[in-house]
Amino acid sequence: MKLAKRFHGKSVGLDELGDQLASVDIIISSTGATSLILHKKDVASVMRKRRNQPLFFIDIAVPRDLDPAINDLDNVYLYDIDDLNNVVEMNREQRDQEAIKARRIVEEETVKFTRWLSSMELRPTIVELRKTADAICRAELAKTLPRLNSITEKEQQSIERMTNAIIGKILHHPLQYLKHDHPCSDQEQRIATIRQLFKLDEESNSSDDDH
Repeated sequence: MKLAKRFHGKSVGLDELGDQLASVDIIISSTGATSLILHKKDVASVMRKRRNQPLFFIDIAVPRDLDPAINDLDNVYLYDIDDLNNVVEMNREQRDQEAIKARRIVEEETVKFTRWLSSMELRPTIVELRKTADAICRAELAKTLPRLNSITEKEQQSIERMTNAIIGKILHHPLQYLKHDHPCSDQEQRIATIRQLFKLDEESNSSDDDH
């Protein structure tokens, strides 16, 4: 009675249970009774009064309070401890599946981020390598083209395109070496190797001195 008063409810005795079923939609049962307190026939008579409007029972008592046969009636739904445990287990399995999906997404995004970070670390060396090659190309063209007095502008452009293509082919393998993992060296070692091989640090220092 105190609990009913606290939540503005109404307390009734078990002897009034049958009459109360006609005016409620959900019944949660958890008594200390040693035998069933509600049978199929009791609910069947109530359903006629309710005009078969749905009625839900949740039996969390151990031992059970409600007759399992109640669930055989039309528009009557009885759930017990086992049903609730099954729901919990099903939800747990769903959460586990979602967790697997989430881990897969995290792993994929981690790989993407690692690749992006790796490309950012490589970028300065790649840019300097291409600038160095381009500077060599332009310097050689500047020395050679003036000596070829008889060539047309179109032929000059063809020579420039050819030298650019040659530079691209020369740089192809060094760039692939930088970008791809190798079992014998990490990325830092590969960067150092390329910078030393093409004297990029010397080029950078000479450029700084010019400024």
